[in-house]
Amino acid sequence: MTIRIKKLIFEDKPYTDPILIESLLQKNSLSWLNKAEIENAIVEIKDSKLYWHRGVWYYGDWEYGIWLDGEFRYGNWYNGVWYNGTFKNGTWHNGIFMNGIFEDGEFLDGEFRDGVKKGGDFKIDLKESNTIVNFSNYKK
Repeated sequence: MTIRIKKLIFEDKPYTDPILIESLLQKNSLSWLNKAEIENAIVEIKDSKLYWHRGVWYYGDWEYGIWLDGEFRYGNWYNGVWYNGTFKNGTWHNGIFMNGIFEDGEFLDGEFRDGVKKGGDFKIDLKESNTIVNFSNYKK
């Protein structure tokens, strides 16, 4: 059985009921996640921000949040911080790519700090953005 969101953590409580999860996302102005094609996601709402802990993003428009790990297979990334995981074949419009693998997508704008490039089309000068603080400085 395919599950879109396996667990949502909100106010330190885990939720697994799909209807309640959809409602909590809407109430917290994160309804854009309800429109995305995703699987086995574990997400958290903390300080009015969405944290993606893991799962697979198949398609949709990522508006803003913190991506901790997982696989982004296709879609549009509009803003946020990417800490780890694999970004494949999507279009990166803006945000900070801290670490992970960028594979065959399009990087239009933002900062690419300490990741691995495996193909892709980069529209920015990586020499400048690679001199910014590395991901290893942010590890807990």
